[in-house]
Amino acid sequence: MPICTVIRTKRLELGLTQEQVAERLGVTAPAVNKWEKGTTYPDMALVAPLARLLRTDVNTLLCFQEMTEQEIAQFANEMGELVRRKGFPAAFEAVMEKLREYPACDQLTYSMAMFLEGALLMSGLAGEERAAFQRQIEALYERVSDSEEQQIRDGAAYLLSSRAIQQGDYQKAEALLDRLPERSSLNKRQLKASLLLQRGDPAGAAKLLERTLLNLTQELQITLLGLLSAVQKEGDPDTAEEITAAYRGIIDQLGLWEYGRYVADLEVAVGKQDAAGAISILETMLQALLSPWKMNEAPLFRHIAPKEQPVPFGTEALPGLLAELEHHPKYEFLQREPAFRQLLNRYQAK
Repeated sequence: MPICTVIRTKRLELGLTQEQVAERLGVTAPAVNKWEKGTTYPDMALVAPLARLLRTDVNTLLCFQEMTEQEIAQFANEMGELVRRKGFPAAFEAVMEKLREYPACDQLTYSMAMFLEGALLMSGLAGEERAAFQRQIEALYERVSDSEEQQIRDGAAYLLSSRAIQQGDYQKAEALLDRLPERSSLNKRQLKASLLLQRGDPAGAAKLLERTLLNLTQELQITLLGLLSAVQKEGDPDTAEEITAAYRGIIDQLGLWEYGRYVADLEVAVGKQDAAGAISILETMLQALLSPWKMNEAPLFRHIAPKEQPVPFGTEALPGLLAELEHHPKYEFLQREPAFRQLLNRYQAK
């Protein structure tokens, strides 16, 4: 809470007017008004008397303002550039230094945890080095899992629950999931889009609804992949093929990134331990990964301006994907295949 808010809040709690505060401190009422607006600050000689008058302590009065959303976004962009120039470890240290500077800023902690998770995924790091960074990132999510901000609290609980499932800690995962609210039946974005239409801004409404569609599509893809995993474990190959076809259909019908078209096919091939089929799919997937998706050229997403990136997303993601293919136990049956090794070597050289 910035000092201007502290002064106003404490004054109102005590039932004092700005004129009364000014009179007791020997300043003018406009001066107090400027303090509360944040345009000026009390002289240092007045800090202690002001704290006593407001029945608080100097530390509370002089609290530092946390980073704004715009400052956090700017910092994230700077860290992205640092990853590209000096690598993930350098960016990680810079992030941790910033978090030590703002230890109580939950939004910064949560945003940086998500940034670091994504950057680590694309870094190409593996083994214990990657695991050590991952543990520290999880600690950041733990730090904000009891945040006063519901969106941050829920996001941290969701990500920690997902991690607990991967680690086989199902009791922890269930406890975290129980903390999450059910989806609201009231769609704020739909209502806001209607408002924009009524105000004569169809482009703004379309952009908002396109983002909603994109989010729903991503959720549907994740759901289908989860369902695919379930039916594979049930030993139902026919349904698995139906789900895979539906997954491809979503990509094709909505004009989504071609790379995603092969994700479900790869899962089926891996489930069958079909080395030749998986290698063939990976060849196509990796080619598609390096072909950027031009979102605003897709008819259903033409109002969403693509985010400018100095390096295409696929190029940044490639090292992380190759590291996972090379080291994850899931692909152990492939790692023995000479053709698979040749494929990895070819793309590692890019």
